[in-house]
Amino acid sequence: MGTTKISPKIIVIMAAFLALPLAGSLILPHHTSSHLIIADNQGQIHHRIPVAPEETFTLSYRHSVSNSEVSGTFAITSAGTIHPLTTTFSTFGPGLPMAGELAETTIEDGLITVHHQEEPREALRLWVSPLTGETLLIGSRSVDLYQISPEPTLVEISFEKN
Repeated sequence: MGTTKISPKIIVIMAAFLALPLAGSLILPHHTSSHLIIADNQGQIHHRIPVAPEETFTLSYRHSVSNSEVSGTFAITSAGTIHPLTTTFSTFGPGLPMAGELAETTIEDGLITVHHQEEPREALRLWVSPLTGETLLIGSRSVDLYQISPEPTLVEISFEKN
C-alpha cells in the first residue's frame, strides 16, 4: 500500500473552507435578538434598535425653557430594565433633577451632572417634539425621535429580548 500525496492547492482550499465559519464570526457584526423599542402612545412601533444587555445609550434634547442642551445616560440591565445613570445640563430648569441627598452632583467645565441613585424601570416615557429635538444615541447609531411626529408626541422606550 502506498501513500497518496495531497496537492498543496487542495490543502489550501480545505484550510480556507474550514476557516470560513471562524472568520465570519470575527468579521461580521454579531446579531442580537434584543432591541430597544420606540413606540408612540398608540402602541405603534417607530424604531426597533438592536442592543445588548449592559449597553448604554444617551437621550439628548433642547430644554424648552432654558433652550440649553440636556443629556441623560441610561444602561440596559441584565434583567432587561432601563437604569438611569446621569443627567447633564448647563442650567437648572423645570423638570430637571435637583441636587440633593439622594443624588451625587458634580460640576465640570460649566456642566452639572446628576448621578442618579434611582431604581431601574421597565420603560422610559417622554414627550418628543421638533421644538426640543430629542435624539437617542446608542453606539454609533443616532435616532432622531422628534421626527416621529410634527406635533409633540408621547413615546415609550422599552427593552425587548426575543
